[in-house]
Amino acid sequence: MRELLETLMEELPELIYISDPHTYELLYLNEAGRRTFGELSPDGSSRCHRVLQGLEEPCPFCTNDVLGHESFYSWEITNPLTNRHYLLRDKLITWRGRESRIEIAFDLTEKEEERARFAYLATAGETVVECIKRLSENEDTLAAINGALALMGGVLDADRTYVFAIHEDRMNNIAEWCAPGVEPEIHLLQNLPLSLIDRWRLAFSAHKPMIIEQVEGLKQTSPEEYDILSLQGIDSLVAVPLESDGELLGYLGVDNPNMGKADDIAAPLMSLAYFMSSTMQRERERHVLEMRTWGDMLTNVHSRTAFYRDYGADPLRRVGLVEADVDEIRLVNVTKGREAGDALLVTVADKLAEAYGRERVYRTGDDEFVAIVTDVDEAAFVSDALALSRRLDAQKVPVTLGYAWQQTCLDVRSIANEVDEKLKQMKQMRARARSAGWKPWEESGAGTLLRPGGAAEAVAKGAVSIHVQPQVDQDDQVVGAEALVRYADPETGELVPPLTYIPALEDMGEVSVIDFHVLDLVCDLLVRWRACGYVDDGFSVATNFSRRTAEDAGFIERVVSVVAEHGLPPSCIEVEITESARESDSQELTVVVNRLREEGFRVAIDDFGVDNANVSLFASMRISTLKLDQSLVDCIGSNDWGAAIVESIVRLCADLDVTTVAEGVESPEQLALLRAMGCARIQGFLTGRPVTVEAFERRWFA
Repeated sequence: MRELLETLMEELPELIYISDPHTYELLYLNEAGRRTFGELSPDGSSRCHRVLQGLEEPCPFCTNDVLGHESFYSWEITNPLTNRHYLLRDKLITWRGRESRIEIAFDLTEKEEERARFAYLATAGETVVECIKRLSENEDTLAAINGALALMGGVLDADRTYVFAIHEDRMNNIAEWCAPGVEPEIHLLQNLPLSLIDRWRLAFSAHKPMIIEQVEGLKQTSPEEYDILSLQGIDSLVAVPLESDGELLGYLGVDNPNMGKADDIAAPLMSLAYFMSSTMQRERERHVLEMRTWGDMLTNVHSRTAFYRDYGADPLRRVGLVEADVDEIRLVNVTKGREAGDALLVTVADKLAEAYGRERVYRTGDDEFVAIVTDVDEAAFVSDALALSRRLDAQKVPVTLGYAWQQTCLDVRSIANEVDEKLKQMKQMRARARSAGWKPWEESGAGTLLRPGGAAEAVAKGAVSIHVQPQVDQDDQVVGAEALVRYADPETGELVPPLTYIPALEDMGEVSVIDFHVLDLVCDLLVRWRACGYVDDGFSVATNFSRRTAEDAGFIERVVSVVAEHGLPPSCIEVEITESARESDSQELTVVVNRLREEGFRVAIDDFGVDNANVSLFASMRISTLKLDQSLVDCIGSNDWGAAIVESIVRLCADLDVTTVAEGVESPEQLALLRAMGCARIQGFLTGRPVTVEAFERRWFA
């Protein structure tokens, strides 16, 4: 009888096993089970939970406690090893003289899949009805489409649902829903060539969906399509056409759906697409009419007229305005063609729209755009503007940005004028850089410095350092030094000449970041040198401050604070006022110089030369040092008048207790003449070039 039973179980297609309910030893597994799970161990070590479920411990859902000898206990489960769904029937029996558990597994996978299919179709149908309701009731078409995408994406358990709109030979991703943890792609999928979906349009023209069950299969047959889809993390997709009166308006797509089969997914999407197409066509007609009145047809943003319509009447609170001026658009039109110029304008408009929303962007001139944000904190607004500037720079979009924020704006023209002034400064900066032979908008590494926030970012990244040039006395002893700023291109590591970026940073109003960073580096250096015994109280280091920095409110207080924080006496810092500083109001400069002297700092007037030999400086300012420009030094050996002028200046300085420093000394003859005249200090390539701090220490302190 037992042999007959075993023969019967061996021939049955169902999976049958017998196990010890106490030890979980797997006593028997029929042929169908052995084909599925493998042979049992001959030593009796096979355990039912390990062989049948892949678990090291007894199954948490084990039914041993509810089994008896009288009747079968029925339940269902999906097995993780076979990925099949089973109806299980369990019972206690006596097997070979011991109490055992028998389980028979009936495969219900196909029936379960059919049941799930009907459940999905019912749910999808209900979802389509809800989507149609939203599309018909919501006046905000884009919000309605986004809501419909979210509903369908959730039902399909997809990674992404989206809508592309087609205009002539281009297409744009206009709406997108992403599952949690899935990165949005909408900002990357703009202004794409329609030719990318040529294969899809063949299906769309026949009013059929495009179904790609395995993107991997496109690698050989359609490599360009494969590259685009795989880079977005797409393994499978379903797309259906959006049509109106025979015209392809776009398409509705789903990436990586995990619910339903591809054909089943396409059916409700086609139904939804019909109503979405009608909605898009109505929106297109309304949009065309509105754009002709209040918008810019090329860039799809609002017009200058609309800007003053929207913001020209009422006062604004906590408002920020960003203006983007496309660089050399006329040159692009001439050299690359009008189409390239138009594409550039569209790109700039789209970048602003991505950052601030298309409803806040206006084209106010041929090559000018503004984006306006209201009820925004200043810090958040500035942070967003700087982030946009960095993105545009990284993407090499040739545009100059200006921005401003006001707590209360009674007239939008006031903040617009403020931004215009900042843009003018930025344009001046670029003109200076261009005249110096540096094109920051073409060199991404160097270009990061000359944009809003670029100076602070360069300092934070350690791209700004100092070199040191010695000043020697009559006995060739180093008695002081000048710290000279150095900026290294983050990409190449090459040093960029200061004259190509310092004037530009002055125009931008950001040079103080560099000036005070140099002061901080000088203070750190002096603290270390004094601790090592290299220098004493008589040794000072000159650090330059530009006109813009010297004019800043609180300039003197900040200098005093930085030096005090390092525990240094003010006399070891020589504040060097550059030539550009003397272009400002002389009375203000006099106040700054005299107050610094009162605080105990040394103050030097730099570049005192033929063009800037203003003797009235001695009468109005209590300077401690006068630096003779190289133009004066160059003429002392060949020009008797020049030598006489230099000697008279040196004598005047000696009488007034002002230290003279001759800059640009390059020959022994110049050195001999200057020392004969009584010039206190020499600074030039002859006595020492500007070098790194380490090289300076090896030369003078070793």
